Amino acid sequence: MEVTLGPKGIVADDCSCPIGGRCKHVAALLYTWIDDPDAFTTMDDVDTLLAKRSQAELTDLIHKMIDRYPDLELLLELPSPGARTKGKPIDSRVIQRQVRHAFAGAGDEWGYASAAVDELESVVDAGDQYTQRGDWLNAATVYETIMRGVLDEYESVQDEEGDLNKIVNRCVVGLGKCLNATDAPLRRQHIVRALFDVYLWDVEFGGIDMGYPAHDLMLKQTTPSERQQLIGWAQKALPTGNE
Repeated sequence: MEVTLGPKGIVADDCSCPIGGRCKHVAALLYTWIDDPDAFTTMDDVDTLLAKRSQAELTDLIHKMIDRYPDLELLLELPSPGARTKGKPIDSRVIQRQVRHAFAGAGDEWGYASAAVDELESVVDAGDQYTQRGDWLNAATVYETIMRGVLDEYESVQDEEGDLNKIVNRCVVGLGKCLNATDAPLRRQHIVRALFDVYLWDVEFGGIDMGYPAHDLMLKQTTPSERQQLIGWAQKALPTGNE
């Protein structure tokens, strides 16, 4: 758990319990701090601690972390957006592996979707970093790959809280930003198709607001010719016969 204090009291708090904060665990931590402040150790923040390490020490530290938590090794594959990577296409298979790993450890019981979401959020964050740097191609690749991966795995976990919806909706919003910033017709068509596919998935699933921003994005951010394509895709998807 973590509590951040300011001049006027609690600024922020977080706990791993179901309540998530402002709970008895946070209260117990604060009472302990009041009664026995010497029990707490003052430490520099993580960035400061890492800055004090040499490259060799950081490499050794990473190896020790992976020995203790083997799942961390997969993070080494996760793209780290930066000035040197702009314009260099990332491999979508790396993102696919991240998504599969997130669901592999999630299980199929109530609440287990949150375990997958914790991992997926860090991958979506990578897409957001590409967006902030104006690397729209790689941002779109990250968002679309996560979105399609979640849709493929959705029925394998119980997502009563709608956490996976939030992940997909974040990706759809990100794709909307990529569409707005992209002029290349083929790239735009690829993004529009991804938005249509998540919209169609939600319709066929029964309507659970999965990717709900896609509807307005398709109507408001597409060109006349792209809307003609959407009409064709929609007509092809319509049921036939008595359905």
